[in-house]
Amino acid sequence: MQMRRIPILTVLLIITFVLSGCCSFFLPGNTGPLPAETEATNLSGGDDMTPVPPPEGSLPTEATEAPPSAPEPTEAAPSNWPIAYAKDNQIWIYYPDTGEKFALTGPGSASGLEGSFSYPKVSPSGTFVAFNKQYGEFIVLNLEDHSFARIPNGDTQMWATENILGWDAHDNLYVTQQVGICVFWEEPNSNISAVNILVYDPRAGTVVDSFPLPQKLTFTGNSTGIGVTPDGRFITGDPFYCGPENAGIPDFVYDRQTGAVYWQKGGDTRISADERWLAELDDSKLNEQGAGEIHIKVLGEEDARLTYTGATSGTLLWEIYWSPNSEYLAALEFPSAERWAGPWIPNYKGGNKLIVLPANGISESAPGQAQARVLAENVIDIFSWTPDSQYLVVTTGTVGADGYYQNIALKLINLQTLEQTVIDSGQIFNYMY
Repeated sequence: MQMRRIPILTVLLIITFVLSGCCSFFLPGNTGPLPAETEATNLSGGDDMTPVPPPEGSLPTEATEAPPSAPEPTEAAPSNWPIAYAKDNQIWIYYPDTGEKFALTGPGSASGLEGSFSYPKVSPSGTFVAFNKQYGEFIVLNLEDHSFARIPNGDTQMWATENILGWDAHDNLYVTQQVGICVFWEEPNSNISAVNILVYDPRAGTVVDSFPLPQKLTFTGNSTGIGVTPDGRFITGDPFYCGPENAGIPDFVYDRQTGAVYWQKGGDTRISADERWLAELDDSKLNEQGAGEIHIKVLGEEDARLTYTGATSGTLLWEIYWSPNSEYLAALEFPSAERWAGPWIPNYKGGNKLIVLPANGISESAPGQAQARVLAENVIDIFSWTPDSQYLVVTTGTVGADGYYQNIALKLINLQTLEQTVIDSGQIFNYMY
């Protein structure tokens, strides 16, 4: 499990606190004036941005259970679909067909936005990119004219739940909105009472839907959203407790239509884009000197159709990502792991391998033990797949004697030929889910 709490969207209150030694995770602040002349929509947090959510714990109405049309096929994405990433706290864009890349934010950029930014996600059409501004708001930027809109959020700085989940097939953005704040270190104590998902339409410049994410589940106190399927039906949730402990509770999948929650204690769960398959990480056998596993199940079935087992005893499997065509699952395989408190975590100094499974795709695989292909080594993070499911976007690097990453490079890796194209190098950390 990775730390995923980031500053969150709320117009009800802005909380600022400073705790000595606790905020090293956050990027250094660099606030600056935002030039109003470049803004397409400067949303102030009025009624259009804070729709009244349904009662806590209720399911969405039938009209909002799923958008009226099916997701667009992945091949409809433009051939020069842009790749967005965060470098030196700024958002950059890269166009694979032309090799062009430039900063979208920072002094002298086309948008004029200044500050510290992270977590960029490009819409399926390639028209918009959404990202976070530290201690501020979500930004939605139009890649055609570099105009932008702001979705304000509250500054809680710690134990915040606001995330950019991603985009649906219709270029609607899903973000989270926290109700209440987590304060456990001083009196009076308070807690997070709800986390709502807001659906924002960048063309209309407003929130068009909202619904609550289940809280107080049997395995956790609170939960926030970190992912969404193309039709908006399934939400990937990240559980947590308001408190100092590192519970390391695995992620779950929530079905808005039925209210079903798919979770297992062995590791994170992810759903495929076609909503047919569930992938489950399972590190329980590491407790018995075994290896980590990945189980691939048909949604609603108890038994796994396919299982992948790590190469050697002590192997930890980490960061699973479905391809857009739902044929492949990318993961990081570490030869060894550590466990100080909470969940197993990788031993980064031992290196790793980027694998894809099943090697021949799910539709061509017979039930049983899955085989994997090794695409690369010493991968830091998996950022994303390209829409055609032919490339993976990753960072590679090594861990120095001081424990910090060095020689970091952002790369495109061809699934078929294994050719690696270097996009950029430097301090590139998206912290993507």
